[in-house]
Amino acid sequence: MGIIAPQRYVTSIDVVDLDDLKRCGVRGLLLDRDNTVIPRTTGVAPREVDAWMRRARELGFKVCFVSNNDYERVEPTARLFEASLVAKAHKPRPGGLLQAARDMGLTPQECFVIGDQLYTDIFGAKLAHMRHALVVPQCSQDLWYSPPMRAMEHMLLHGLKPASTWEPLAC
Repeated sequence: MGIIAPQRYVTSIDVVDLDDLKRCGVRGLLLDRDNTVIPRTTGVAPREVDAWMRRARELGFKVCFVSNNDYERVEPTARLFEASLVAKAHKPRPGGLLQAARDMGLTPQECFVIGDQLYTDIFGAKLAHMRHALVVPQCSQDLWYSPPMRAMEHMLLHGLKPASTWEPLAC
């Protein structure tokens, strides 16, 4: 898979060990919204994800939603989770992720990106030199232009199984 391979591939965002991230100097979480935190079909975070998000805030992480969607779609979720927001981020271009880090007063090395798409979230994180994890999408509904990308992702991820537990990072 080479340049686009994720550093971590997990079943869902709540598998990501916040204590481990903190131990490794991560201070900011840059999150995709749709199908990472919120299923595209419901617009409501699953109970486990809600608890994970709240724990992230309790541990002192700065949280920013970095989304290719427009502000109006993502802002209610950002407000709900007391997070900042970079909309129309144009991922995989690294500019939106780097802007989020700057806005939070952090370096790229202090940020951790979590998303459900290889070609936008993970490739963008790599271009921004940020650590990252790919999560399995919460539902199969996607934007109209996503099916070809998902098909390519499926081919690239063939044989790679998402972990349901977290392996500690090598800090």
